[in-house]
Amino acid sequence: REPRAVAIGPNGDVHLLDRLNAQVYRFDPDGALRGTIGAPGNGPGQLSDPRAVAIEKDGSLLVLDAGRNGVSRFTSDGRFLDF
Repeated sequence: REPRAVAIGPNGDVHLLDRLNAQVYRFDPDGALRGTIGAPGNGPGQLSDPRAVAIEKDGSLLVLDAGRNGVSRFTSDGRFLDF
């Protein structure tokens, strides 16, 4: 609903942050949807007001969440690690 940021993973996956849906959509290099990361909310693995996304060298995903004043970290396949 409101694409805000994009990050490309080391394997070519494209991570598109949708601010209004409070999720990150993960696409393979050919454009097929592989899944979503995060969900709206304020609990572990949830996003309140995501603004930016980045990929670490190990492939994990960082999501800057302005609504929670911090950064959530997920594995490359979307499993929540920490906040």
